[in-house]
Amino acid sequence: MKFFSNSPVPEKFKSSAEKALNGEEPLFAIVGDLDLNSDYNESVMFFTKTAIYSFDSTRAEECKKTPYDTLKKAEVKRMYSNALFKVETSDGKTEELIRFTFSAADISDVAATFVNSVIENGFNNEYVELVYSTYMKQRSFCPKCGRKLPYPGAECINCSGKKKLISKFSKYIKPERWRLLVCIILSIITTAMSLVPPYITKLLVDDIIPGASKELREFYEQGVLDFVTGKRALSKADWRIWLKEFDEMGGLDWENRCRIQVD
Repeated sequence: MKFFSNSPVPEKFKSSAEKALNGEEPLFAIVGDLDLNSDYNESVMFFTKTAIYSFDSTRAEECKKTPYDTLKKAEVKRMYSNALFKVETSDGKTEELIRFTFSAADISDVAATFVNSVIENGFNNEYVELVYSTYMKQRSFCPKCGRKLPYPGAECINCSGKKKLISKFSKYIKPERWRLLVCIILSIITTAMSLVPPYITKLLVDDIIPGASKELREFYEQGVLDFVTGKRALSKADWRIWLKEFDEMGGLDWENRCRIQVD
């Protein structure tokens, strides 16, 4: 049987459906996730050119056949947290075929429109195309998070588990693992080398050039930071101004003491 459905048809209904359809080809199917008692269970409806074949675990009969020529209308009745696919027969009786959560409500609405169109005008392939376009639109979005998928029926990356993602991308990374390892090592070395100049400056200020006052050290460190970050232009005029301020704060005496110590 070749047809489209909102979810895979449960295995327990496949053999019963083939027997009930008796060679009649289904156009599409709607798979429910509740039974008529509102319990989580499996149910399904097959739509053909002439009738609806519904299967529900709570019904005594294995399959319920509902021909279109015996119906007055079909509708989806929404309730709190779930919905029902209902039909009204020509003699005024209402029958409930399957129950489902809102994940199947949109495709069921279009299926009800399909049935009503067949009742009024007879079967037309255009009605099936309308159901199919809704089906494809529904499959273009993730049913869990609502994000748009790369193509209809694609797996949602956002909802996939981390282990599944790692295993999926590992097959692309594995052939390049040695190059990746070299890149990581070079990245670590580059990062470590960039930390050497600040460390040398720290040794100069803290150990090699001792004896400066707290204010002088703070002025020196802030000045170096301003010149390095560009907060203060590194020009001859600005350098002379900063150096003059540094000497006035005792920097010249500090420099002389350091030279004597180094010599």
